[in-house]
Amino acid sequence: MKQGQRSDYGNSVIPPSVFPSFVLVFNDDWNDYAYYTWFCLYYYDENEKRHQIGEFKLMRQGAENTYNVIEKSFDGALGDDYCSLGLEPSYYSRIYSLFKETTIANELLNSLRDCAYNPNIYEEFYDDDCFRNSLLREDSSSEAMQQALFLLGGNDKVTAYSFYLRFAPDYLKGAYTDWEVRLLYDAPPFMRMVGLIGNNGVGKT
Repeated sequence: MKQGQRSDYGNSVIPPSVFPSFVLVFNDDWNDYAYYTWFCLYYYDENEKRHQIGEFKLMRQGAENTYNVIEKSFDGALGDDYCSLGLEPSYYSRIYSLFKETTIANELLNSLRDCAYNPNIYEEFYDDDCFRNSLLREDSSSEAMQQALFLLGGNDKVTAYSFYLRFAPDYLKGAYTDWEVRLLYDAPPFMRMVGLIGNNGVGKT
């Protein structure tokens, strides 16, 4: 079900008449170079309790204003000319937290044609002007694109950018050294950079 008002005014969201339901609230106070794609997604469970999932952008090919072309209510997947993307990684974390033991997350993301969940949709829309200038406009959306599948899998954020490495050179039989690299998930990108300095041929690669 769609509603048109500021998407971040949660207390003004009109409850649906059927439960459980999702409500898409349109943010009519913002546009990206004349593209109006910004929504906030709410979920009303079977007990009529409201859960704010988060903000995302939803586009339809050939349309400048998604609110004007999307159906007032729909049950099932949007058409192949639609594409959506969460505005930040927490959008996908909340989906996992709410629906981790059900198939609802899969059904929801397929219905909204989420391009982070389905890379084929990303490939279809990558060159679209609205997609590039609206859905991918925010840096946080690019982060969401990269991290969505990891977060939807219920993985611990602490391990997102962490790894183990064992270096065992062929020229020293039986010798090895183990490395544990832990990079903070919430750190700015420049704090995740690691430089390895050493002579040629010592195994930096």
